Amino acid sequence: MILFPEQDLWLPWGRRKGQFGTRPEGGWARQESLAKPYWRRWEPTEVMVRPVRWMEKDHGRTSQWFELREDQGILCLRLDGAPGTPLYVVTNPVTGEYLAEIHDRIPVIVG
Repeated sequence: MILFPEQDLWLPWGRRKGQFGTRPEGGWARQESLAKPYWRRWEPTEVMVRPVRWMEKDHGRTSQWFELREDQGILCLRLDGAPGTPLYVVTNPVTGEYLAEIHDRIPVIVG
């Protein structure tokens, strides 16, 4: 779950495989898919969460941590039309410095 401190609001992150519910399975939304009708039916709103850092598992399943600057955040979709109003992290294909460290997609960093 992700906290919005300025609103003291907790929201679920996606839906795990096998978890009961009708919202999309997983916790990620490919940025290139956001314009497709699939997401529109959930009444998405783009929001930014501001973690201090984010983590991905590398090919050996070792946690790799990446710091964010104070002015940066991670782009998410808040599905206002889905039960529980879940968040989904928006991702892009990996480029640059991350290629050697993690798998093929990373969060969209904004700010």
